Amino acid sequence: MKAIMSYLCLQIGIIAMPNAFANDLFQSWNAVRNQLQDGGTSAWLGYSIKQSVTLGTARHSGTEGVYFYSSSHGNGPGLLTLLDTYGKSAPGLSGVMILSGKDMSDDDQVIRETLILFRLDAEGILESVKTGNTNWSFGLNSSDFYWLGEYSVDRSLPFLTTLFEQSHPEKVMRNLISAIGQHMDPDTVVPYLVPVLQGDFSPKIRSEAAEGLGFQGADAAVQPLLHVAMNDASEKVAREATEALGRLNTGKANKAIETILNSNAPEKVRCQAVEALGRKMTQEKIGVLGKLVFADPSARVQREVVETVAKSGHTESWQWVQKILREHTNERVLRTAVEELRRFPEQKALGEIERILEGDAESKVMREACETLGHMESPESKKLLFKVVTLNPDAYVRRAALEALEKRFEPDVLVLMEKVATADPAKKVRKQAMESLLKAGDSRGLQALIRLVKGSGNQETRSMAIDLLGDSKRPEARDALIEILKH
Repeated sequence: MKAIMSYLCLQIGIIAMPNAFANDLFQSWNAVRNQLQDGGTSAWLGYSIKQSVTLGTARHSGTEGVYFYSSSHGNGPGLLTLLDTYGKSAPGLSGVMILSGKDMSDDDQVIRETLILFRLDAEGILESVKTGNTNWSFGLNSSDFYWLGEYSVDRSLPFLTTLFEQSHPEKVMRNLISAIGQHMDPDTVVPYLVPVLQGDFSPKIRSEAAEGLGFQGADAAVQPLLHVAMNDASEKVAREATEALGRLNTGKANKAIETILNSNAPEKVRCQAVEALGRKMTQEKIGVLGKLVFADPSARVQREVVETVAKSGHTESWQWVQKILREHTNERVLRTAVEELRRFPEQKALGEIERILEGDAESKVMREACETLGHMESPESKKLLFKVVTLNPDAYVRRAALEALEKRFEPDVLVLMEKVATADPAKKVRKQAMESLLKAGDSRGLQALIRLVKGSGNQETRSMAIDLLGDSKRPEARDALIEILKH
């Protein structure tokens, strides 16, 4: 066993296994365990696998080197540097290889390198498993680290499944299943994970099995995932199975998701199905979701549909959101659609917002429209907010417009707020105008509020202004109030 220590670097604790063990994971594993038992210390050990995957299924991606620290987290050398420097023949790590300057789609092939790390205690007992890619920070906490090298998928999988079939704490078993699921070998992984998914393991372990099945891109996983999504007693597992179907993104998987959407599955599972179906939006999927947004009995599901279609960026998403705004009757769904207008070009969104504010929409929908206007920067959006503040008959809507204007304290905005603070018929609106003035980043708003205290003939208005100055955390506001009250 002394040979194992031949590449030990005492400063950082990186140990590269000798070539004698490089071709057998089980032999390397047992050698390290024996070494730890002889020395009475704990340690980390790990290896990597490389596989060609589509970018859309790459669970971890990145182009930087992984950082390992010998003590606490902080700036330190990458594992590649450590291994090249101290590990002699130890292989380097390349990360996901993405050509710069190339627009990549989810269907493009990349080389994904996954690190699988294990922590053994001083008795050689497995107490932790972690997986990551080469863009990963991780603390060694002064422990030795045994680097076993790079292994093929067909060598790694039997090793991991053997470990899983032994007795371990739940977290270790869950992370072993996660590691197994990251191997892109559907002929091996699907038959192994399906019994775990359908077995009597904990919901956390079974959820990891569902997630792993979703990475395999195999229709063989569809029926087991659908059965769990529709019938499982654990909503967490059912949702994870639904998400996995979306990750598969095959024709058969999409049909399975439609089955969930048209079922009496729990509301949260149907919401997950909406998100899953929208992973890669198509015209056909928009058609399916377009029916659902009017037919599903749950407003929460309907709102999930609106969010999913709006953020998809599909060419038909704008016309679809317009249709919701003009035809839907549920106030919560309409508010969601108004909020999602922020995703679209401002000139398009302004027309719909103006139509809402000048129509007979419900108060909460109009208030959402004002908030959406507050995120815009064009002169047209400010002009529309001015119009709402001065003309809208609903005091709550006027107050929402004032709040939206807080994002742009131009001189004309401050003049409007000072005027509203004295002239608006609704107390809540006058108070909001004063609060907005006080939020101005410079002294202009504060000076306007001081003028209200000194010059207002309305005792109620003056009292509100005094209270706001007194409650303010700005020292200059309190100082101004003291001076006023002295006189």
